[in-house]
Amino acid sequence: MPYLRQDAPAHIPVHEHIESLLGLPRNPDSSSDPVKPLQDLTTEERKQTNILNRAPGDKVMRTDQIQGDPYGVWQSWCGNANHPEDTRIAVVLEPILDQLLEKEMKNSEDVQAIRGLLTDLPKMGLRSVAAESANDNDGIAIKEDALELTVLFTLKSYKVRLVQAKDLDVKDVKTYGQSSRAKASVTKEKMAFNEEKMPIEAQQYLMAQILQERQDEFQQAVQQATQKPPKKKATANKGVFARLRTLARERYWMTMSEQERDNIRQVAKTHVETPSLDTALASNLQTVKKNWFNDWWKNNQHDIDPLQNLVRDKRCAETVWPLMEEDIVIVVDMNLKVVTANIEKLCQILYGEEVHDLLDRAVDLWTFYCPLPIPETGRHAVNGYIRKLHPELDPLQATVETLPNAKMSMGYYGCWSAKGDPQGRELFSTPETQLSRMSHASNEMKRIFPKFARAVFGKTSALIRFLIQPLDNDYYRECAEIFANLPDSATLKADEKEEDFISLYALGINGYTQRHKDSNDIVSGLVGLFTLGRYKGGNLCIPQLDLKVKYAPGACAILRGNELEHLVQDFEPPRWFIVGTNHKECQQNAWRKLGRALPLPPPKNGRKRAHEEMEEEADEVAVVEGPVVNAGANADNGHQTE
Repeated sequence: MPYLRQDAPAHIPVHEHIESLLGLPRNPDSSSDPVKPLQDLTTEERKQTNILNRAPGDKVMRTDQIQGDPYGVWQSWCGNANHPEDTRIAVVLEPILDQLLEKEMKNSEDVQAIRGLLTDLPKMGLRSVAAESANDNDGIAIKEDALELTVLFTLKSYKVRLVQAKDLDVKDVKTYGQSSRAKASVTKEKMAFNEEKMPIEAQQYLMAQILQERQDEFQQAVQQATQKPPKKKATANKGVFARLRTLARERYWMTMSEQERDNIRQVAKTHVETPSLDTALASNLQTVKKNWFNDWWKNNQHDIDPLQNLVRDKRCAETVWPLMEEDIVIVVDMNLKVVTANIEKLCQILYGEEVHDLLDRAVDLWTFYCPLPIPETGRHAVNGYIRKLHPELDPLQATVETLPNAKMSMGYYGCWSAKGDPQGRELFSTPETQLSRMSHASNEMKRIFPKFARAVFGKTSALIRFLIQPLDNDYYRECAEIFANLPDSATLKADEKEEDFISLYALGINGYTQRHKDSNDIVSGLVGLFTLGRYKGGNLCIPQLDLKVKYAPGACAILRGNELEHLVQDFEPPRWFIVGTNHKECQQNAWRKLGRALPLPPPKNGRKRAHEEMEEEADEVAVVEGPVVNAGANADNGHQTE
């Protein structure tokens, strides 16, 4: 979040201020340049909004002439204003990266005490480690029954909660849904939110209503759509009727009370059984029904309603899952294997507040220069609506001064395989790793990227290692071995002083991730989540464990992402997060090299590289209506999000 000069904290250098970042003309004689620098704009020009090109549906299209931002460009596939040709990246960003690379992990008494707790827990058990670690003058609270043991104590200045779920076994996937915590969560969720899906007749009725209200906006697109049979799945997820359906769902779930939703269901049902609509509404309803995608819009388990899920999860996060307020929260299974762990402000504990600030600024400035894709639409389907809740993230409402902060992006760094290749026959470095999405990346950006990776992902790797290595050393060793046996041409080496063990980093910018599992992660593996920024809110929720934890800037968590659903509550931006993980295809690729997996027969069908599919594949979930960037640019390919 680059600051305006008047708002910038004292320690932020002048060259990081918005006025400096947008103040350099492309040509020495700025009078001949069609795009003026910020200081040459009038007061009225600075206040202007709607400065990006847009297509029908308020989709942002490529804009490479932004008055007040000579180097700025917004590509249709990306989620941030970026400046890849601005060579000042070396002056602005490189000093921050150099400082980060110089910073060493502390070896303070606090760090030693926490490391000792993490190391001893899998060996000693909850009671013994509490007796060993707790402050001498503080008591130890113990709660135990046949299914669970909870131990509370204070370590140095940190409140600690250790939980052993005696009916959960990380090696037995079924126990995640059958544990007492999971069952209790499901029961409470149903009590808090027990509304059925929006009936199809209600969807059609509201779609017809919206079509009547906004006839001028939709008439031409509707006429064109009705002349293009047969119906295809891509059209079902992207076309004008998909947009109308999304608007109807948004009106139903986000603007109506529970009683009003009940009323609209009755009204819609009545009109189906005994039509009594006015002529225009009846005509629109017939148009909607004729263009209904019967093969896909069935209201079944495959026909996902992301807004219903948003309402459910918001209510459950507020009323169902209790907040674990301790600084250190660790849940283990019956065999003392870690299920999840979270340490508040771990970055600050290990490195100090200065490093958190440097990481925050490094990520923020990297996304000022480098374009990143919009978040894939499967797990981020409600981002359009989130922009309505947080208009500061809406690029169409932004002025030239606020546009750099109106960003929602998701970048992947490291390696993956093509979609449809779960065996990892061939691994590729991601487009972000190659900087291949930019047609004119500056040489300075290419030179600095390896340093950015070591500084930012290297520190992230160290934080995640601090948790995983002592709590599940066997898994840590497996990940390090996997990385060491992946092709050098595909991997991103981020750690100079320790062995690399993370093959894929996901960098998230202000996105809202809905409830999900990380289906591509190694089965029973651990994923690391590091959050930073200057946001408020954003607790980490784990429904199957019936809990949420504080997840403030600087926190780091690990969890069994392949088995555990998780989501983050709404927050006030800006917020960035970095996920560190290993996918099953990387495991399979390395295992074949090590002789632990059988050789594979030649593939029957050719496959595209991951980034080619990502840009061409049709969306699998309709995107929630709102001021959005090109929603089809980065379809859900199952890759990592928080």
